[in-house]
Amino acid sequence: MARCLFQTRGAMTLLFVSVFCYMVLVHNCRFVPRDCPEQCECSSCWPILHCDGRNVTDLNFSQSFTWVRIFSVSHTSIPDLQMGTLTLPTIAGVGSLEMIANGITILTEELFAMNYSRLQSISLQQTKLSTVPTRMMRLAPNLGNIDLSGNMITVIHSYVFTFNNDLNTILLAENGLQLIEEKAFTGVTELGTLNLSYNSIMGTNLGNWEEFHTSIETISLSGNGLRQMPTLNPNYKFSCKYLSLEHNHFEALDKFALAAFENLTLLNVENNSLSTVDGDLFGEGTHDLVMLYLSRNHLTSVPVSLLARLPKLLNLSLSFNHIATRLASVCQNKKRFCRIIGSDGFNLTIISSLLFTPCR
Repeated sequence: MARCLFQTRGAMTLLFVSVFCYMVLVHNCRFVPRDCPEQCECSSCWPILHCDGRNVTDLNFSQSFTWVRIFSVSHTSIPDLQMGTLTLPTIAGVGSLEMIANGITILTEELFAMNYSRLQSISLQQTKLSTVPTRMMRLAPNLGNIDLSGNMITVIHSYVFTFNNDLNTILLAENGLQLIEEKAFTGVTELGTLNLSYNSIMGTNLGNWEEFHTSIETISLSGNGLRQMPTLNPNYKFSCKYLSLEHNHFEALDKFALAAFENLTLLNVENNSLSTVDGDLFGEGTHDLVMLYLSRNHLTSVPVSLLARLPKLLNLSLSFNHIATRLASVCQNKKRFCRIIGSDGFNLTIISSLLFTPCR
């Protein structure tokens, strides 16, 4: 009886939730207009206009799109769009603009018929842009996120983001980027994520990072030609929690190299040429790092002096190095938890188990 009652109540609850969701869906759907451009798709219940594929030959729409909040144009081959001479439809309330893989070489004010004061996000992935589209970005003063990954941008010039002080995310991965000028990030004081992965940056001057030192949380410099950390203003400490330096050419992590990163939680330096890691990497005191990834390097010993400064370390990866020392000797007399590590010849490899064991 109790079981039947439980099942009945469960069924009634599920029915109530289903009816409620249906009513909400119907309520939202009634605001979406029925007309939609023949070459594009419109969601039946969400304010999305999506034009995708080679069959899209133009964007000269006669309809009104005041209801659109997300406008997506991808994988097209419209010549005027590629040359930046096409004027997009007037979409005053758009919050997200996605223009992916369209072969665009330049973006100018001519592309837009009005300011986009509500625009929060721009995605321009996998196009053929050679410069950051500053002139277009000026029309979106409240822009929070911009994705320029997979383009052909080789230089970030000074002051390119000056008109977009609210930027929280800048993605510039896979561009062939070689140079970041000294004042590139002037005015960008709210940045939380900076991705410069898989470019060709080989110098140590990566712009004025001090502009966002109190807001930044994630920095990715993976897959560049870096041999040492970028030159940072010694008067600033960074709030960054996640730093990725994998797939570079680091041979050593020197003393105080990461002293500016007091709040770092995760450090990934896998797939480099590391042979030494200094115990004072973060400075002379202890550090609250939780995850440290040093696999696939040239280490011949466990960086004991550094580990002694990391009382909160939980995840340690040293696999595919040339280390003969066993973890037991490293963890001796330490009352903390270490990731289980086993010896595989001269390489230390992490066991797949997620268990942790106290070091004794």
